[in-house]
Amino acid sequence: MSITFEIVNKTVGDKGEITSVTFKAVKPSKNGNYKSYGECLFSPNVKSKEFISIDKVTDSLLVKWINLNLGDKGLKAIDKTLSDRIKLENKPKQTAKFKD
Repeated sequence: MSITFEIVNKTVGDKGEITSVTFKAVKPSKNGNYKSYGECLFSPNVKSKEFISIDKVTDSLLVKWINLNLGDKGLKAIDKTLSDRIKLENKPKQTAKFKD
């Protein structure tokens, strides 16, 4: 799988927790990059010892959370969607054949 994620937007709750992330999934091809947008919702427990405050949340950490949130099934679906678009748009054009 050759998709990467870029963080587009973060929604922060009233307790300083990230409640959602909008992302761009990018897959390169020989003709450029193909993109798909999505969103992951989170329900962090602000009272948990594992809670990470907003000032320590990096984009790379958010990408890890996105991967966990989507799981293998979601990641494969995004990859397939982008791969299908690449194949479709890179097909040679068919010329119409007419009989005389």
